[in-house]
Amino acid sequence: MKKYSFNKKIKAFTLVELSITLVLSLIVVGMMYLALQIITQQINRSDDKKLEDIALVKMAFNNAFYDCNVIRYDDEAKILICNDSLKTYYFSLYPDQILYYTSNNSNKDLLFEGQYMFEVESLTNELIAEIIISFPSKVDTLQLSVKKVYSSATLLNSKNISFEY
Repeated sequence: MKKYSFNKKIKAFTLVELSITLVLSLIVVGMMYLALQIITQQINRSDDKKLEDIALVKMAFNNAFYDCNVIRYDDEAKILICNDSLKTYYFSLYPDQILYYTSNNSNKDLLFEGQYMFEVESLTNELIAEIIISFPSKVDTLQLSVKKVYSSATLLNSKNISFEY
């Protein structure tokens, strides 16, 4: 029968070395978690800012479409013109920004700055029925649609129909 001796020293880490390694690992993981939290907050803030800008664009278009009698689009100048009895609203639809101003105030207000796409749907050659604006983001595309409902008198006037008796 063989005798086993326990006199040999086994090479291993001591309890102190293991605890120091564990503490240092926890500190590194904690710092990484804190950095992740900060980055997540910054991303959420930028998304919230973009949503606020889009809400501002929707509100401006809704107000103009509601107040205006006639809405036209100048394709060459990329300007949406909303005529009201008191004033005219202008939306300059540039490739990277949307500007807003009125006939009473020549100062152009920046409604949105960034990447967007738009599509204008017409009822006739002159009258705009709807504008659809898409705001692409990293995850998906946000889309807003603003429609104009015209009175029958406005539609008849735009067709230049005359009734003879």
